[in-house]
Amino acid sequence: MIVLNKVRTAVKHLTYSARGQYSDVRGDYQKVADTYDEYYSHNLEAAARQFRGLLPWPELARPGLHLVELAAGTGAITVPLAENLGADSVLTAVDISEAMLAENRRKTESGEHGVDYVVGDALEYLAAQPPNSVGALVCAWGVCYMNHPKLKRELTRVLQPGAFLGIMENRKGTLAELEAILLDVITDDPRLLRRAIRLELPKDGAYIARRIVPDNGRVIESLDAESGRTDSDTDDILAYLTKSGVASGYLDAIAPELYDDLLDGLRKRIEALGPRNVPIVHRYSIVTAHA
Repeated sequence: MIVLNKVRTAVKHLTYSARGQYSDVRGDYQKVADTYDEYYSHNLEAAARQFRGLLPWPELARPGLHLVELAAGTGAITVPLAENLGADSVLTAVDISEAMLAENRRKTESGEHGVDYVVGDALEYLAAQPPNSVGALVCAWGVCYMNHPKLKRELTRVLQPGAFLGIMENRKGTLAELEAILLDVITDDPRLLRRAIRLELPKDGAYIARRIVPDNGRVIESLDAESGRTDSDTDDILAYLTKSGVASGYLDAIAPELYDDLLDGLRKRIEALGPRNVPIVHRYSIVTAHA
């Protein structure tokens, strides 16, 4: 029966994919906007600090710069960018979730430098920009939701020659221990799935440099790292999964009326394994470059 259920779930997923019925990442982020900083940004502050440390602040502070941040979220990167923005420069913060961007606005709009906030799809935003119009672009935790060939084409088109590009993203294998449990619960119960799940995690920094950085770009840094912890309480793991945004794209794929069944299945598996045997390990990559 278990094997049959897994087959049924796989067929449902393929059917939804063929129909273009994918889960709504925006909806999942809307729901976690008020808990995101506590659960996600706090646990990944070391990664964010590492990324900020690789940004060329004197270059980003030059006057008259059009700086774009994609997947700006609640502002972990937006805030220092705004604080260091040069005279006559413009910082545009783009995010698909209005609620996430509202948290960002709350932190940054009272600063000395204004920020333009754009609620919308990152690729659609780039497609609407004139060629050679962006002097610097950063994106932390967002390219996994984008079509990488399209992203590369748009970056090649909109970035000015020599423009700075900085990307940080979870890579394949991130949260593998937690994802394995989540996928087991979903595949064992075909009723749960109502949409297909679409994520495009890069393999590593070399992948980002090759598949996303413009072909004529010069890579400055390319590194792979990880940040992890363990919890002794099942409730803490479930709270992290449901309130941090790490399961965005997964949770919206679940039929709402069966959400409690999902949580019950997750709880039973985590408790059977022991919470400390389900580490929360983010494996991520950072690439910086000049176009």
